[in-house]
Amino acid sequence: MTEEMGPLRYLRGSHREGPLGLIESRDIRDVYPRLRDSEVVGGQALKAGDAQAHWELTVHGAAPNRGPDRRDAVAFRCMRSDTIYTGLTHPHWNKFKLRPGTRFADSGQFPRIGPGGLIEA
Repeated sequence: MTEEMGPLRYLRGSHREGPLGLIESRDIRDVYPRLRDSEVVGGQALKAGDAQAHWELTVHGAAPNRGPDRRDAVAFRCMRSDTIYTGLTHPHWNKFKLRPGTRFADSGQFPRIGPGGLIEA
C-alpha cells in the first residue's frame, strides 16, 4: 500500500480519552478540540505481509485513496468473553441484531478462541 492510497493513521495517546463515539462525516478534532494536540502517527507505506494493530479506543482513520489501485483491509476484533453489548449503534455491531445486555460470547454469532484454539459452540 503506497502512501497515496491512504494507509491507516492514528492520534497518539487518544485511547486514554475513553469512548468518544463514532464520527465519520467530519474530523473528530472538530468535536473534541483537545485532540488537536495529539500527534498523528502512521500513514506510511506498507509492504505485503505488513500489519497494523491498535486498541479499539484509539482514534484512527485514513486519508482518501488517491492511488490507482483498490485499498483492501481486514479487521479482527478481540474482546473478553464477558463483554456485554450496551446497545451502542455501530456499523460493525448493528448487523448482528444483538439485544442490549447480551454477552457477545452468548450470542452464537462470534467465534470463541481459548488457550487451545477455537472453541466449538
